[in-house]
Amino acid sequence: MGLEAFGPEPSEGGFSAGLALSLDLQDDGGSFGVLRLRLRADYDSALFPEERIFRVFRERNLPINLWPYLRLYVDFLTAQMGLPRLVLPAWKA
Repeated sequence: MGLEAFGPEPSEGGFSAGLALSLDLQDDGGSFGVLRLRLRADYDSALFPEERIFRVFRERNLPINLWPYLRLYVDFLTAQMGLPRLVLPAWKA
């Protein structure tokens, strides 16, 4: 599993940022696919975050805000593909 933050990107009234998740799907025969999800959120902010501030935001806020949705999508997509449902663990801050 790989998880990577992206952003910030300026948007009207604030900025957007998100998380990219990559899961290697495997069974006893080895790897049979990859699931890649990219989830972005828009944040209202009078100031665009500088790198020092965004570093903390990226490590704390983005996972807390977006991990529940990534979990939901992984569960839903694996079920829709006819695979055993893959439920990722809750994020622990």
